[in-house]
Amino acid sequence: MKKMIKSAVKWAPVIYPIAWKIIKNRREKKNLKAG
Repeated sequence: MKKMIKSAVKWAPVIYPIAWKIIKNRREKKNLKAG
């Protein structure tokens, strides 16, 4: 478990911006449909 947390911390700077872009794209698509 601790090993997983360490690797998660190591990968966070790589994964976080990608996840953020995906979430933003989904929100923008929803807004376009709502608009």
